[in-house]
Parts: sequence; structure tokens; C-alpha cells
Amino acid sequence: MKFDRHGYNTYMTAPNSNHRPKIVMRGAMGLRLDTLQHEHIEWLKGRLTVSSKPYKNQEPIVVESFEQDEHYLWVPRYFDHLNFWPKIKAWEWAAPPLDYPLHQLMTPDPKRKQPEAIDTLEEHLRKHSGCIGVMPTGLGKTLVALSVARRFKTPIGIFIYAGHMIDNWYEHASSVLGVPAEDVGLVKEGRCDLGKPITVISIQTVMCRELPERLFKQIGFIIADEIHHFGSKIWGKVVNSFPARYRLGISADPTRPDGLDPVVRWNFGKVGYSLHTRPTGELPTVYLTRFPSNYTKRKYHDWEQGPGGKWEMTTPNAMKYDKLLMRDKPRNEWIVGKLIEARLKGRRIMVFSRLRDHLDALYNEFLSRWKKALLGVSDVPERISKTTTSLLRGGIKDRDRPKAMIADVIFTTFGYSREALNATHLDTMIFATPPGNPLQPAGRLRDKGDEDRKSLLILDPFEMNEYSFDKAMRRRSAYGQLGLTVKRIAGQA
Repeated sequence: MKFDRHGYNTYMTAPNSNHRPKIVMRGAMGLRLDTLQHEHIEWLKGRLTVSSKPYKNQEPIVVESFEQDEHYLWVPRYFDHLNFWPKIKAWEWAAPPLDYPLHQLMTPDPKRKQPEAIDTLEEHLRKHSGCIGVMPTGLGKTLVALSVARRFKTPIGIFIYAGHMIDNWYEHASSVLGVPAEDVGLVKEGRCDLGKPITVISIQTVMCRELPERLFKQIGFIIADEIHHFGSKIWGKVVNSFPARYRLGISADPTRPDGLDPVVRWNFGKVGYSLHTRPTGELPTVYLTRFPSNYTKRKYHDWEQGPGGKWEMTTPNAMKYDKLLMRDKPRNEWIVGKLIEARLKGRRIMVFSRLRDHLDALYNEFLSRWKKALLGVSDVPERISKTTTSLLRGGIKDRDRPKAMIADVIFTTFGYSREALNATHLDTMIFATPPGNPLQPAGRLRDKGDEDRKSLLILDPFEMNEYSFDKAMRRRSAYGQLGLTVKRIAGQA
């Protein structure tokens, strides 16, 4: 038997023997089970089960975007909503009034089309209660999201997935809306603040801890940054545990390479505003630099055993490759040499690596060579001779983070890149391991700079093999999307 959207009109009007609503809207949308035939239920579950695209030898990830209890089948809020929503009589979502002044302290920038984005997203949310805002990195997604949420005059919940994101939202709550840190709530690990106008909420804490019911009901507007994460198996269920009426997901690119995009749209709705534009302001010059290291394929490819027991080389493994880079002493010495050269010219630099051990090695190499480098230069300005350094990565204590953010040379992992790039004094980036997507660091370096900083530079090395070259050419294409000037040069060992 086949069921299409028109079939819903029959089974949703089936007779019933109790007084529960046939369809109820909370965090998710509940379809009362006794109004559905068994075939309908199984068909809906099939529609709401999505598998990720296969990757190497890994089994596909299966995401079931539904829950079932004694009375209801709970489905994502925007799953076939054009058909379901007109039939809903029980709107039990939450949008409690906010008795706290949220002020627009930062003026949206017309050059970056922020007023247009804010107005358009507000209009869409008032009609549909949820949507996705797509804006390139560097256009101020955080400011836009808070400015939109402010207009709805209901408590705001902000989902985060990493501890280092907390400071960013605390700072923006103050600078954009005038909310001091003591009035911003936090739900993380053993802490659960209630009754705050803005609450920063850890996804992991919601998944792992039992939280008071009041928390879920006090939020009227949800902001979810990097919305593509909410296509995962668990995160979509987390957002549906909050009955907040309004949901705004923001991202530079909401698509998922694993093909789980439908889950994101079912949970947040369609794109309400999309801006595809090249950036304004100064653009970094990218030096895509070929370094003469060459690694044999067998060292960074995966292997699998065939039917006859023979081991065969399969596809490149990015982590194996990055570990080769970490152990490449001549390349590391060259990177530190470029770092010293840039710092002696007064540049303030950020060094990225995917691996903490690699980062630590580069940091120690720089410290050991920096003093020797100063001895070989006459009349060094005090601001150079007293260069400060920091490691901004996992394990850093909260009290040490502000000091780390203002160092002249910051060594950081990609996981901390969003926070690190709020360091507005930086003018140079060095990728010690290749970034998967360079758009965010390049875009944020461009737009968040102090007025007196030097011209912007990015050093992005690649090696002499097909795998590294192909990835470098993809990054070159990404830089081109931002309108950056890319220069290919040869490095020296």
C-alpha cells in the first residue's frame, strides 16, 4: 500500500475514544497513535529514517527522527508541516513573556547586509516559528541571531557543543544586547541556572543529565549555531526536548556531506534568509606554499584484507597524513622559521594544527629558537623582544583563557578556531596541518581585525604528492569563493 501526503487527511480524522488531541505541538509534533493504522505508523517511521552516505568501510549512520510513547508518535516539528499544522488544535509550545530589557547596543552594519538579514529572518519566524539563516563566515551571524531573538521578547536559549564557545556568547550577550555576565545563565555539567533572560545550554549536558522541567519550559527562542550538527543521531532529539516556539539555526553552510540534511530541515524548517556574497573590507593574501616533503602512499592510506587474505591499499586517511606532518622535523623547522621571520617583522600570528602534540612541538620549537633569533638582530623594539605566546587548546583553564587570547603568537587547534579568531589583533595565520574548510578562519581573520593591524597574510603549505596537491587545489577554490588573492610559491627545506 502506498501513502502520500493526501493520505494523511483520512487517517488523521479517524474516530477516537479519548479526549487527547489528535495532533499536539510541543518540542516535537505528536500524532496520536489510535488515529493511525499500523501501516501508516510503519510508513511514517520509514520516511523519518535516514541513512548517511557510505564512507570507506564504515557502516552508514542510521538516524531515526521519531520517538514513540504510549499515546503518541513524536515526529520533527517541520516534517510535512504544510499538511499537519492546519489540523493542530493543541499548540503547547512555549513563548513566555520576558520581563527584562534587551537593548540593541551594536548597530547592524548595512555594508554586511545585517539589517536585511535581521528583518527578513524576523518576518519568516513570525510566520513559521522556525528557520535557518545562511550567511558567509565573517558577516556577523552571532550579532544577527541575537538581534533577531531580541525582537520576540521571550527568554533565549543558545545551544553550544564545546566549552570554549561559552565566552563568545557571554561577550556578545553583553556587547550586542547589554546583558551582563551575571544575568546570562549556563547549563553545563553540574550547573543549571534558571530564570535568566539568556541561557547558554550545553548539548552534552542535556543528553546526559536529568534537568528540571522548568528549564525546558522557560525558553521561548532557541538559537543553534553551526546548524548542520543538528542532523546527527542525538542532537535532533535534544532540540525537540525544548517546546520553545521559535527556533533559529544559523550556519555558513547548512549542508552535510553525509547526506543527513533532511533531519536538519525537519527540526528547524527551511532557509529563511540566505546571503551568498563576496566579502567587503581588506582581504588576506594566501601563500599556498609547496614544501618539498614527499610521503609514500602506503604510510597514509588505509589498508583492508581482501578475500584471498592479501592486504590491499584503499583510500587516504587524513589523520595518518597529519601525523606524518607532525613527525616531519624539516617541515616543522621551516614552519617555525617562517613564524620567527613574521614575528620579527612585527606580525601577530596564529598557528593552527589538528593535533595537540603537533601544536606542543611547534610551540616548544619556537620558544627554543626565539631567544637565539633575537640575539642575531640589532635594535629590536621592546614590543618584539617581549613577545608573548600562548597555547589555546583543550585543557586550558577558564581563568587562563583571556590572557591566552591577547598573546602575540597563539598556537591553537581547529577545535578552538572559532574562539581564537575573536583575537582581533591577529594579522597572520599559519596552517601547520591542512584545514578541511578554510573559509571560517579566513573570513573571520578578515572581518574582526583592529584598525592598526598589518596587511593580512595566510601561509598554507602543501606537499609533493597527489593527495596533498588535490586538497590544496580544493582550498584554493574555497579561497577564491571569498575573493582572496592566492599566490603559489615553493618553500625550501
